Amino acid sequence: MKALFGLNNQLLPDEKWQMYQVQRLKWLPRGFKEKLKEIIFVKDLSIKELQRRRNALNYLWKQMLPKAEKEVGMKFDEFKRLV
Repeated sequence: MKALFGLNNQLLPDEKWQMYQVQRLKWLPRGFKEKLKEIIFVKDLSIKELQRRRNALNYLWKQMLPKAEKEVGMKFDEFKRLV
């Protein structure tokens, strides 16, 4: 959520409003609403279920990464080493 608000040059709203406000951002990754539902919905407490949710989160991260790298002017790995 923090990254999405940052990439849209928006302040991060209070935690209770983030889910509501994120859907109103100008830029969102492709398939954001569907993937967010996959991340939030917990079918059971299993490794397979955790992997399913993690895959949905990784999909969104991979959609955001090129935009973030362009915004900061460097690759994520390089940025991670500096911070």
